[in-house]
Amino acid sequence: MKRTAFDERRDHWAVADEQRDLSLMCAAHGCPNRWSVDAGAGLLCGAHAWADPAQWARITERLQWQETERARGVPQTHPEPMTREQKLAVLDDLSRAVRSMRQVRLNPRSWADRLRERHQGGESLTSAQVTAYQSASREVEVE
Repeated sequence: MKRTAFDERRDHWAVADEQRDLSLMCAAHGCPNRWSVDAGAGLLCGAHAWADPAQWARITERLQWQETERARGVPQTHPEPMTREQKLAVLDDLSRAVRSMRQVRLNPRSWADRLRERHQGGESLTSAQVTAYQSASREVEVE
């Protein structure tokens, strides 16, 4: 039977795996990294050494995935830095959210008031919205 280039490459990798010194590998099961930290919990890589052992499987999975993506040649994308205008827009959105939360704290039924104003202004609301603001208004009248 004729040997192919595929067989030769496969044999080469099998030999390389057998020759790899496992004593240099991280003690976490399946971790592709070499150990770099000996902090009393075994010889571990930096990713596992400082993490809770309950999280080791998730960490190992992430490391294996990253190694696979590197082998596939998939570039790791990093988000572009935000421009000054984008940062200002985010700050503006946050300040509007904080103002809205403060208004709700001052008047917890402000949502009902806004719905009532929209309905009285002629906007078409669903029956659930109308029922909701009316029931909230009745609670205010009862108190």
